[in-house]
Amino acid sequence: MNQRPAFISVALAFGLLGAATPAQQPAPPTPDSLVDLNKGIELYLRAVGASASPKAAGEDYRAALDLFSSVLQREPANPAALLFHSLCHGGLALVERYVRVVELQDIADADDEVLKARGSPEVLERIRGEVEALRTTAQDASLEPAERLIAELTLKQRESFLRRCEEEKRSDDELRGSIAEKRAQVRARSEAERGHYVAMSTDLTALLRVLDKPEVVVRLMEVLARSKVASSDEDEALRVRRGELEESQARAPVDALRADAAEALRQVANILQELIRGGFASREDEVRTKFFLGVVRYRQAVPRRADTEVPELDETLLAQAEKIMAEAQRIMQDLADDPNIEKTWRSYASFYLGLIITSRASRESDLGRRQAVLREAESRLAEAARYDLNPAAKPDAPPEVRSRSEGRLPELVAKQRVLIARLAEPQVGAVQLRNDLQLTLFTGAHRDTNVVLLGERTDLPRDISRTRDFGFTAGLIVDYTRDLSEKLTLGFQGRVSQLWHADVDEFDEQQYGASVALQYELVPEGESFGPMHLRLQYDYDYTLLGRAAFVETQSLTPNLRFFWDQRRAETNVYFAVTLRDYREPLFDRRFDRDGEYFALGILQSYKLLDMTPRYENAGIEPWGAKGDAYLRQDDPDFPARFLTPYLGFQYAWDSTNGDEFDQNEFTFLCGVTVPLPLGVDLDANAGFEWQDYRHGSLIDYHRRARRDFTQRYTLALSRTFVLRGGAPANRYRLDIDRLLMTVRAHATWTLDDSNVVNRLGEAIFEYDRVLYGISVSFAFN
Repeated sequence: MNQRPAFISVALAFGLLGAATPAQQPAPPTPDSLVDLNKGIELYLRAVGASASPKAAGEDYRAALDLFSSVLQREPANPAALLFHSLCHGGLALVERYVRVVELQDIADADDEVLKARGSPEVLERIRGEVEALRTTAQDASLEPAERLIAELTLKQRESFLRRCEEEKRSDDELRGSIAEKRAQVRARSEAERGHYVAMSTDLTALLRVLDKPEVVVRLMEVLARSKVASSDEDEALRVRRGELEESQARAPVDALRADAAEALRQVANILQELIRGGFASREDEVRTKFFLGVVRYRQAVPRRADTEVPELDETLLAQAEKIMAEAQRIMQDLADDPNIEKTWRSYASFYLGLIITSRASRESDLGRRQAVLREAESRLAEAARYDLNPAAKPDAPPEVRSRSEGRLPELVAKQRVLIARLAEPQVGAVQLRNDLQLTLFTGAHRDTNVVLLGERTDLPRDISRTRDFGFTAGLIVDYTRDLSEKLTLGFQGRVSQLWHADVDEFDEQQYGASVALQYELVPEGESFGPMHLRLQYDYDYTLLGRAAFVETQSLTPNLRFFWDQRRAETNVYFAVTLRDYREPLFDRRFDRDGEYFALGILQSYKLLDMTPRYENAGIEPWGAKGDAYLRQDDPDFPARFLTPYLGFQYAWDSTNGDEFDQNEFTFLCGVTVPLPLGVDLDANAGFEWQDYRHGSLIDYHRRARRDFTQRYTLALSRTFVLRGGAPANRYRLDIDRLLMTVRAHATWTLDDSNVVNRLGEAIFEYDRVLYGISVSFAFN
């Protein structure tokens, strides 16, 4: 048994004798105090000795505690006495924990398993099969040492359980009585353990008042004590929820216990963040602090709940836990050869990352994405098992000797793998189907340098006084998504928008539209390919220009979209058929633009480079806003932010009722999304269109066929803020509890070169245009 509380340095205690503030500097210890201190320290050192048994250690801790108490009665501000008094309470808490877990809880749990197995012969048969498989695995010479160690420990547990089942002679009632008795003792020991941690925290609070600049290790001891008190409160609440304890017998009501635990963890997190802000004298202190903060954030994000309860995960805190733990582990990697750092820390950092990533995977409703995240969690657990190996142990040594944690961490890895295996399976009868409603309100203002698309050397139209103007836009979009099955999804959208101009109100626009889409999953997500979706979408739009009907549009678009290279590459292939009905007055039927418009295209994007770790390594915050982790509901890659270029090509041909506007069009698209610090995205896009009209233009003085070359360039900066996170479960029912705000600043340059020149020398189809502005949208869902 390792009874030594974490981060204890005896040399530190002697240094504290001169570390008090000048105002509070106590008088030199009296001779009696020095004698008691020396005797107490001697007893304390004997208690933490590797050969000390729990009983003997407890006796030494209590004797030392009495001696340090006598010093504090004479000298209440003696820093060494305060420190060792707190350490003795910590040691007694560990002794209580050892007795509670090893001598009571483990035995009660084992008896409970035996009792359950008696009524289920198939359980024993299953375990016997596991034992045979484990024996084969443990003898596999090709197996990695860490995996063989886990197999050996698991085999030892299974064989011990079978022997216990075979040798157990007590009746069912006797077993139940023994279990109840031990669980009552467990609670008593837990209360005693909590009392010691409360006393330890009280001592450390007094010590911190005395010290001028306390060592980081003292603050971390305070963190340890407070977090243990929070764990005790959580355990008490779990006993009530599991039916092991009546709520009237508990220390406090369940809600109060959990509130106290949450508050204690919040205070602990504040202490750790304060330490991080203050900087560190050594990398070891930085590792310790960030490791603890990662653990605390994980505990805050994933509150402990009974099996009958549904825990509500905090996405923001979970992302913070993953980030800070990964950062701590990177520092540990840098210190891998430093003899002053505990190697077991690296193994536990990897293990907690495995826990954190598993929790993230449990939020994924898509089986393929969930399995991909679970593979990442499994790799972290395997890493933890490798770090736990004791290089000084001989290959044929007992498994507990070959483990730095004496087998504890490999056992935890094995248990977590059982959960991962269960999560990786299709959840039969528990498939969540989306039933999501989203309302989006948007508004924006812009400056337009050519509202009427006035051509080169062309006079302004009658009653139009200018081409430059300010515009203001507002609108509403309603989206509804419904999964009809695991593979089939139906979507609806309704939209309305209004564009007002300050002066050129003849070009004000009103748009009303609706869409319906049906999507089918042809191929599910795999390790390197998928998913692949086939989508059919119908769109209807009705546009008014200057408050008069302008055009009615109907489109039907089949689309094939698939992902490959582990979802980093996305390919879209589409074909669109559009019917347009223009309501403008005609003076010559040859200018009739009504007709059929066709387009065939492909878009290819690739997530080239994750910028998040690059920013973090440079000390730059990649996200930075409260609630960013809730963006995971829309982006399964979060917190990754990829530099994503794309290319596209489209061939279109128009068949109108008239002759003037029949054309073939070739469009080349390219662009890139660049993630900037603090969650800002930069989008840079370019489009190049070659338009070849099939008939001689009635407008051109020489009746030449019209040829246009259009260039469009766009730059945009955007940032989405989570104003209210919302529960992921509400994407599967019609509960609106999430609010996102997106701010976007943009500029678009359009250059249209045309060969058409009328009899007055006007190039009416050739124009330049710049549009720049800012918009904000609010999405409720």
